Amino acid sequence: VDNFWVTTTLGYDKKPLQSVSRGDADLSAIPLKDAAATPRPEDAAIAGSLVGELKRCLNEAIGDVVVSKRLVDSPACLVAPGDGPDRGLERLLSRQDQGTGMLPNLEINLGHPVVQALARLAKSADQSEFADRAWLLLDGARIVDGEPPFSAVKFAERLNRALARDAER
Repeated sequence: VDNFWVTTTLGYDKKPLQSVSRGDADLSAIPLKDAAATPRPEDAAIAGSLVGELKRCLNEAIGDVVVSKRLVDSPACLVAPGDGPDRGLERLLSRQDQGTGMLPNLEINLGHPVVQALARLAKSADQSEFADRAWLLLDGARIVDGEPPFSAVKFAERLNRALARDAER
């Protein structure tokens, strides 16, 4: 459905339309394909420190970091803040120099191995590696969302450092 029509009050069959690219979209009536997105007790311990560290590290590029209740296979995605237009409409308006300039929220999947590894790094002394991996997570979410990384050069540098670190282990 065209991004514009989702924002109107028309709906379909007396039901309002919702954009799934908005972080506040209520998708609770849709059954999960498996239990991977079901919150686990250990996720609460991960969430607090990781969310805070991601906000600190990525503050210039995102509005907020939110814990996902819907991601299953992806480590993260970008969503529109609750008071802003959906992601597609914002991109369309920005191309016409009419965008709101609101930063997207980074929605993270605490059950994903990449996010769990990032949570372990957040507690380590190597904050440069955490920053590299946090920016790679954000740039990966941007790429999946159809946008380029913030900086192709920095993306390649971070990716190369991560690959070199992993090869040394």
